[in-house]
Amino acid sequence: MSGDAERAMTKHGLLNLALEATKDRGLNYGRPADNFRRIARLWNAHILNRYGDGFGGDTTISVPALDEVDVALMMDLMKTARLENAPAHLDSWIDKAGYTACGAEIALEKERRSFNPPAPSEGDGLPSHFIGAMGE
Repeated sequence: MSGDAERAMTKHGLLNLALEATKDRGLNYGRPADNFRRIARLWNAHILNRYGDGFGGDTTISVPALDEVDVALMMDLMKTARLENAPAHLDSWIDKAGYTACGAEIALEKERRSFNPPAPSEGDGLPSHFIGAMGE
């Protein structure tokens, strides 16, 4: 996008660009909820591998289990950090809008499903504080 087009950008124009950016993502990454759930599992595995059952070896502190909503929020925060360095970088604003939209959709669907929760899974051998937050 040219500098003139960026200067003329409106909130509606930005949201339209975010809509376009999120339309075909499923072709490559799958549904946002599924993709974010996979990311959460990887991040949880990393946290478990890196810190064990407690931060810094302190087992009195539980390692939080992240879910797909956390992924949406944390990806938004990553874009925020990038914007702190370059506030006029339009692509980061577009991505933030996309992550926000995906996160809202996922959170609302999770809330809707909470009235009819699926049967619990075994949790693939993860510590009990990870089970249930894995989105299964």
